[in-house]
Amino acid sequence: MKKRFNILMLVAVLTPMYHVAFGQYWNLTGNAGTGATNFVGTTDAQPLLFKTNATEAMRITSAQLVGIGTAAPAYKLQIANSASVRSLSIDNTTNTNSTKYGIYNTVNNTGTGGRYGIYNSSTSNASSSGTNYGIYSTVTNAGSGVAYGIYSTVASSGTGTHYGIYSSASGTSNYALWASGRAYFSDKVGLGITSPEGTLNIANNEVDLTTGGAIIIGLTSGSNMAFDNNEIHARNNGAADALYLNPLGATVIINNAGTVEDASLTSDGALRLGAGDGLNVIFDNNEIQARNNGAANNLTLNASGGNVNIGTFNGTEKLNVCGGIKATEVRVESGWCDYVFAPDYKLRSIDELASFISENNHLPNIPKASEVESGGLAVGDMSRRMMEKIEELTLYLIQQNEQIKDLQSENEKMQARINELMTR
Repeated sequence: MKKRFNILMLVAVLTPMYHVAFGQYWNLTGNAGTGATNFVGTTDAQPLLFKTNATEAMRITSAQLVGIGTAAPAYKLQIANSASVRSLSIDNTTNTNSTKYGIYNTVNNTGTGGRYGIYNSSTSNASSSGTNYGIYSTVTNAGSGVAYGIYSTVASSGTGTHYGIYSSASGTSNYALWASGRAYFSDKVGLGITSPEGTLNIANNEVDLTTGGAIIIGLTSGSNMAFDNNEIHARNNGAADALYLNPLGATVIINNAGTVEDASLTSDGALRLGAGDGLNVIFDNNEIQARNNGAANNLTLNASGGNVNIGTFNGTEKLNVCGGIKATEVRVESGWCDYVFAPDYKLRSIDELASFISENNHLPNIPKASEVESGGLAVGDMSRRMMEKIEELTLYLIQQNEQIKDLQSENEKMQARINELMTR
């Protein structure tokens, strides 16, 4: 009995040694001297299976495709997950000064097919309210080196489409890319455009008061500004709002260096306000033209109040001009002075007028020179006053003419009497 036991013990010891020597089995505690010819795997077209608790955990197919959680991998590494919150978690912690990569991937394909550095598809359950991440990356850097959440470079010599990162999302609560922190793009970026021509190239989206816009600044439920390819709209919760240009100061310059088309009834100059087929005002570099559907129209300034100042900031009248005014005709609407010819108008005698001038050095009802010098001359009022003086002067001339006629009559009578006496 003891001899049989010793034989069994010898077989138990020599059997694993034999298997190690001929590459049939591996010890659970490891093997030494395995060499290049020894391996764990299969010698036929059957897959290599790894199980835990009698359940398959990983499979390597004869096509060298690795599947975790799937029995039919279609890629070099395919992970199927329905139980854990993470399909792949990589924790990269090192104290060295070298560059660290959470995931380092190189794609080199000289063919014409598409290239994806990282391609991820994430679909959540319709009834799930949990957050769903296709790729989740956080970067904490207490040192002085540059830290990247995602860093991608794509080099291609083929003609196909190449993606450093490709992400697709639909729905109002889904984001193809969500970033908290700074982002850097060293080349052109296209939004809705696959071949951007500028540093930032955005596809057009026609704008109106409630929807649209290639660029929207602010919330559409409040004050916001929306742009499309040829329009700028200031809006406030679906209604038109004021648009301010440099409200804090400085100059707004339009077409400073370019050639400006002269404003006319048929051209729009440098700036047009209003619809071309209705009331509008156009500007060029030195003209303002008011139009109505191609015809000349009145230009109205401050119709509802306020003064118009030209060459001055301190005018107190409706129109204040510092400088000369040249016109072929000026029409002033004012009261007139025909009251001078009324029967009850009291006209000063010549002696009274002479006495007033002697005392005041100006005509009655005409301002003194000092008043005109300090307060200016009201053209309408002064025209009326001057006409008053002209009409008074006309009355004086009429009086003098009557006096002259009386004197002529008396002179004729006296001359007749003299002639009569001389003939006696």
